Amino acid sequence: MENQKKLGLGSAVSVCVGLIVATSCLLLLRQGMGLAGSGFIVSLGIVLFLNIMLALTFGELHAIMPNVEGGLGQYTLAGLGPIASVVSNLSAYVITMILATSVEMAMCGMVINQIFLPMIPSPILSVLLLSILFFVNYMGVDIFAKVQNIVVVLLIGSLVLFGIISFFNPGTGTVITAAEQTAPVVTGISGYISLAALAFWLFIGIEFFKFLWLRI
Repeated sequence: MENQKKLGLGSAVSVCVGLIVATSCLLLLRQGMGLAGSGFIVSLGIVLFLNIMLALTFGELHAIMPNVEGGLGQYTLAGLGPIASVVSNLSAYVITMILATSVEMAMCGMVINQIFLPMIPSPILSVLLLSILFFVNYMGVDIFAKVQNIVVVLLIGSLVLFGIISFFNPGTGTVITAAEQTAPVVTGISGYISLAALAFWLFIGIEFFKFLWLRI
């Protein structure tokens, strides 16, 4: 059977961006900048280099084993055996998804509750949102891609809007001057390296790029 395309280039890029520009990533970015200030850019640079190496590694592994679509688990199985394969799958996907997804859902529920629907408890909103996402994924790749495109436009648009608000200062809140800001808690190259673990979450989903690209 001829392999048909499931995702276009635009939809695949949208999915990749949506994997990274997430609530948890934005929260950790704010936390990192709050701890190290502009020095957090050094941590981001370190992690960027590591993720570039990771992407090149996945590309090389796919060139060696083009028929393998199981990802990290299959590559680890071929190189290190079944035990390492199970551990890598649990640590890279299962544990990460359990922790990250629960936080994402809880945060979305609380934000919607506090801003838009204070009469509905946040746990109910979280479960309702999860049900909607489950239904969207159940309907197939086409519906998922369309919804993802809309979500990514809203995410990027919100970031651009925050930048515009910050630059032109049209808000009504109290302006914090440089003199009122506290000194960074984390300084020095050793501190920036320690924050690399935090910065690594900003690149979550990099391993999915290869699999999405194979389906374009």
